[in-house]
Amino acid sequence: MIGVSGDSLRYENDQLFVNDEAYDEPYLSEFKNDLTDDQLLTEDFDLTSLFGYERVPAGKLFVLGDNRRNSKDGRTIGMIDQKKVLTKVKFVFWPPNQIGTVE
Repeated sequence: MIGVSGDSLRYENDQLFVNDEAYDEPYLSEFKNDLTDDQLLTEDFDLTSLFGYERVPAGKLFVLGDNRRNSKDGRTIGMIDQKKVLTKVKFVFWPPNQIGTVE
């Protein structure tokens, strides 16, 4: 998950900002190492350009896929209704060096 109710989000120069603070995403490095120079950057966006509002609305979640250049995530499917999230994370399958159950 990337954004919860009230968060502002933007992606600028291949850097995610949550509430105007750079968000560290070291797990994306592995994907970027496999890309050519013309594939590296994820296109800039913010919530206003995607949805017309500045913050994640109450009761909603915004998610981004790890493979940003090829993910059908919040940018294409929109916000997720928090009430429809039925479970907690039980297992990690990516990145491979962190495969396993979540305590």
